[in-house]
Amino acid sequence: NITDDVKQMSKEELLKELNSFWRSLAESDKTSGRITSIISGGVAGFVEDKNGNSYYFNARDFKSNKSKMIIGEIVKFDLVDGFDKKKNIATKNAINITV
Repeated sequence: NITDDVKQMSKEELLKELNSFWRSLAESDKTSGRITSIISGGVAGFVEDKNGNSYYFNARDFKSNKSKMIIGEIVKFDLVDGFDKKKNIATKNAINITV
């Protein structure tokens, strides 16, 4: 019974298990794609999902080693609402990008 198992765990063991579970949930909602371009010496770029949709990202939202921020790299990311000032339209931006 799960309840009995949890009762027998120390607080540290329970926290470790919950952290692992929460991380797996966060990863399951991520969008997959690849980096298609890097702008202005690596300060930003674009990723494309499997459906061909392109999303802007700022380098500060690239959470993996920056040496992996290269064109063609396969990545996972979250999407947030954004706004393209040049085109004056609502967009989606990529954040929390990982390899």
